Amino acid sequence: MMTIPPAFALDRRANADAPSSLPSFVFAFLRPLSVSQSHYASPTSHENHSVAMHKSPEYYSSPHEHRKPTWSAMVSSPESPRPRFVRTSRYLREVDRRNILERIQNGEKQSDLAKEYQVSRAAISNLKHRHKRKSHSDEAMPYSGHSTPISYRETSPRGAPYPTRPRWSASLTPRSMAASQHSAEIQLPSMTRLLAQLQDHQLPDAKLRLVIDRMTRLLLEEALGRVSNEKPVSAVALDERGEQFLHEFQLIEVSATTGQLQTRHDSEDGSLRAAFVSKPSQLTTSSVLVLDTHCSSSGRELIAAIQTLLHAGVNERDISLVTLFSHKRGLDCVLDAFPNVQCLSAKVLSPSTERWEFLSELQRRLATRSTDL
Repeated sequence: MMTIPPAFALDRRANADAPSSLPSFVFAFLRPLSVSQSHYASPTSHENHSVAMHKSPEYYSSPHEHRKPTWSAMVSSPESPRPRFVRTSRYLREVDRRNILERIQNGEKQSDLAKEYQVSRAAISNLKHRHKRKSHSDEAMPYSGHSTPISYRETSPRGAPYPTRPRWSASLTPRSMAASQHSAEIQLPSMTRLLAQLQDHQLPDAKLRLVIDRMTRLLLEEALGRVSNEKPVSAVALDERGEQFLHEFQLIEVSATTGQLQTRHDSEDGSLRAAFVSKPSQLTTSSVLVLDTHCSSSGRELIAAIQTLLHAGVNERDISLVTLFSHKRGLDCVLDAFPNVQCLSAKVLSPSTERWEFLSELQRRLATRSTDL
């Protein structure tokens, strides 16, 4: 094994003037640590090493020394390790998303909303832009008035029949047809699935009750997302039909005040009137949800309930009607009488006998009473 003279290990200038009889890898070990990383990638020829060893000391203090970090800086720098940030996931509810979008439209800063809801600034910005893109895509696109029918061949060129083509359901309607639906009907994929399950006449009563409870919770969450955030929320159940609604509302909003209205016929003129059985404590200073299972074909019960709330001092804009099913004609009567009242329904039924009989059968199975079908 070849021994290295002490002069090569102690004096760098002596190493540079030394004869080149030693192998090239010896000079590679004798290089100083201040040589930049680019010299390590150069070919290990004798000429390149001798040129690198003859560079003046001013070269290592030149401005292009700090372009890339040296090995000494990367190996022996006493830098403290970077702190590891623990990411915490924060998922916003549907009510929070609607509140954030409404407050952004009112002019509040996105940074303040991010601090309040404990999310990142980028999450608020993405929510705003996603809502903007969705609103643009939901606009009705112009469709041509004439459509060219597409003809399909029943058999292949060889005479073999084609496989059966899928029959698309009626729920896959064009966007222009979906835009013609009533404004009070909510559009949620989960609600559409639950409504399809109600069409099954062989559905057990226990399963039917679970489906109704899920629809009620979805409807109440949607209604709470549309009311104003500046006022507390109160709920008023209409007759015995709205008690199930009121029970689900108390599970969602524990601290909210609740009440109940009872309808009765006036003995003098025979008109339908509503009176308080129990009145919420903060009725006049809160947003009021009127809860009922359905809106009848005349809408008399809901009209009587709204009149009672207005006489009690509630603002018309603070009243929201929440029903599972609504007759289109009765709902139009309510909106004609009180245009500032907000209506929300899981399904708006057209004035056809078949669909309204379905609601009557559903009411019978749920063991609830209906005053006007």
